[in-house]
Amino acid sequence: MNELLEYKGKLMKIYHEFEAYFKVAAKFIFALLTLNSISSGLGYFEVLNLVSIRLFIAVVCAFIPVPMVVFVMVAVILLHLFKLSVIFAALALVVFLMMYLLYLKFAPSQGMYMLAVVALAPFHLDVAIPLIAGMFFTPVAIIPMAIGIFTVKFLSAISGAAAALGTSTEIDAIVASIQSVADKLMGDKEMVLYIIAFAAVTVLVYVVKKLPFDYSWYAAIAAGAVLNIVMLAAGGSVLGVEISIGGVLIGTVAAALVSALLQFLECTVDYKHKEFLEFEDDDYYYYVKAIPKLGSIPYEVPAKKERKSSADKKPESNSDSQTDTQWISELSETMAKEPSGDTVVPNKKPAGKAKAPVNTPIQDDFGGFDSFDFDDFDDSNSKF
Repeated sequence: MNELLEYKGKLMKIYHEFEAYFKVAAKFIFALLTLNSISSGLGYFEVLNLVSIRLFIAVVCAFIPVPMVVFVMVAVILLHLFKLSVIFAALALVVFLMMYLLYLKFAPSQGMYMLAVVALAPFHLDVAIPLIAGMFFTPVAIIPMAIGIFTVKFLSAISGAAAALGTSTEIDAIVASIQSVADKLMGDKEMVLYIIAFAAVTVLVYVVKKLPFDYSWYAAIAAGAVLNIVMLAAGGSVLGVEISIGGVLIGTVAAALVSALLQFLECTVDYKHKEFLEFEDDDYYYYVKAIPKLGSIPYEVPAKKERKSSADKKPESNSDSQTDTQWISELSETMAKEPSGDTVVPNKKPAGKAKAPVNTPIQDDFGGFDSFDFDDFDDSNSKF
């Protein structure tokens, strides 16, 4: 286990140092897989089937935001359909606009779930999406996943209808082709089965990982994988849908391993040293289960500075104290000796560190007012 934690620490260190490059590489691979899936499913625009063109588009997608990647892939799909049939390209444009206005406009970053289904479906790895969505996101991801499954089936239905329509421009033939697309989508039991299975797996994984028992994260992944296999296998036999059991098994096991690896890299805890804590404040009493993380850098508590007592403090300078006392005594003697006239203030103490005032009593003598003659005071010359 310690060796695994060491490898994890090294991997995470490398990832954090080159995080920007890893994200660019991930978007490049994802865009390339999506383009390959679109070309294998449609492939009517010969220029977009060239490897150099697909590499160029993937490089562009690696450096643009995620919502823009979705728009680029939709544009590629529309170009393929335009080469096949203008009518069906317009129909696909209307459908994509409805998807955007109803949902993707309010959550543009979740359009990646839609493209992930399109990219991973040929490899039977699309079953990894509900496991990862339930582990690291919320059940809201069910909506874009359903849109992605619908998109795959929609493009397949359009390709079949366009091949049957050919180059005919008659209104009746066009209407019949569009009606066949709608009928095929409405009666597609496989699409409904995948949407229900993915939704159930996402919710189950999300709920189980929240339960307060040991290893709940990995139990959620295992439960989701088992439920996915059972629902697709049993649902296929009940609905009469042809499901590749081998592909589902291999894809689900691979998806579970990938999800477990991501969870291990994301967070690893030591259940053997868990603690149950109790504390309270003015309003609540708390019961908390604390589990230490493994492979994280321990937090070092800074050493507290010792408080020095008054006995340990460094004594103040005697020279400053003696200067203050001498200056105050001179001032008191001078005021006592000069009852009238101008009071001569002794030399001020030398400039130095300011000290707090000392509570030394000073004797005040106001006897000088007895010799003052108020009759001689001329009010006319006063400024007041």
